[in-house]
This record gives sequence, structure tokens and C-alpha cells, in this order.
Amino acid sequence: MISNESDTDGIETALSSLEEATEIAVKAYDEIKAAGADKELLDSAVKEFRNIPLMCYNSVISDNDNILTGEERYKACKAKLDALN
Repeated sequence: MISNESDTDGIETALSSLEEATEIAVKAYDEIKAAGADKELLDSAVKEFRNIPLMCYNSVISDNDNILTGEERYKACKAKLDALN
């Protein structure tokens, strides 16, 4: 449960950052793949891109109740990144 307005603002900021970072990661992946990158490079990129949700989650310092990971926006971004390959 969100305990105060600053928590809500922090989660909104994290979700917005996650959505933007996800779109950038998907675009970068598509460009790397289109450029003919080898499997090792693609795998390395995907590994890094899949860390984006956790990095955004960790940016919400006061999310003690694990609210962010329950948000549909979070889940949608994670699913997009998990689908890369």
C-alpha cells in the first residue's frame, strides 16, 4: 500500500523511467539484430536489457511493500524485455 504522496510520485517516476527505458532497449535490440550482430553480442545485450526493470525498481527507495512490481505497467515492460530473442 502506498503510504504517502511522495511514494506515489516515486513509483510514477520509476514507471515512467521503466517505460522509456524499455522502448529504448527494444529499439536498440532491433537495431543491433538488424545490423547482423552475432549471437554472443545479442545475448549480452538481452542480459543487460532484462536488468532494466530491477534498476527502475531499485530507484524507488521507499517501496517497502513491493508495490512497483505489481503494477501493470511494470509487468508489461518486463514482458517486452523477456520476449527479446
